[in-house]
Amino acid sequence: MALDLLVAYGYLTAHTLVLFYQAVALSVAINSNSNVLLTLLISNNFTELKTNVFKRCEAENLFQVSCADAVERFNLSMYLLIVLVQFVFVQKEELTAARLHEVSHAFLMICVCEIMVDWIKHAFVTKFNRMRPDVYAKFTRILCADTAASATTQEPLANVAARMGFVPLPLFCLAIRVFGNEVLPTLALHHSSGPLLLLLTWLLFCALKLLISIAVLGFATLHIERTGGSAALEEEAKEMRLRSVGRYALIGKQIM
Repeated sequence: MALDLLVAYGYLTAHTLVLFYQAVALSVAINSNSNVLLTLLISNNFTELKTNVFKRCEAENLFQVSCADAVERFNLSMYLLIVLVQFVFVQKEELTAARLHEVSHAFLMICVCEIMVDWIKHAFVTKFNRMRPDVYAKFTRILCADTAASATTQEPLANVAARMGFVPLPLFCLAIRVFGNEVLPTLALHHSSGPLLLLLTWLLFCALKLLISIAVLGFATLHIERTGGSAALEEEAKEMRLRSVGRYALIGKQIM
């Protein structure tokens, strides 16, 4: 047990450090006045296209790529939120209209580039591997089924996170580190209402988490009901091969 705990702690520390350095690199690129951000976007997107586009890809591999893209977008959203928090709470003396426009332009360029690269990548993969676009509906159905099934387990959404390869603890540690170092010093916690403010903030995030969980579960249930029926039962046998696919499962001697 002690060895398992030590290994888990070491992995969590290493993973959090990787995410921290990625967030720092993105923050430096956004706040730089040179073309560092453009260079970073071109290098990352070119590597992503070269890695996935020119490979033989089955439906299982495409499922892994889709899950990886979803996790990547969520991580990118967290990085942008961290940069925004640093900009508001640390560089608030530089909060001018011109600086705000510059940061907004950088955020927009990052989001547009990420969406365009994903579209191009998936268009090439589905075109050259002769896959129909409705394969993404099967991916959605499988994830919705996992979400609906997880509502009856002791660890909600654990199956969905495992299938998508999403590890929330490192991101949580990164958020705690950033918000603890950047936001808390700016708050008047020494005031008598400081503990009350922390309690209300914690309750707000708990309520937000509960609301998001209910919304995701409701969407999954409605999607399953809409796509149910005889047609869905006929496709069940075809989907069974995809149901055993995880983010880091070895499919065709490769992991996408």
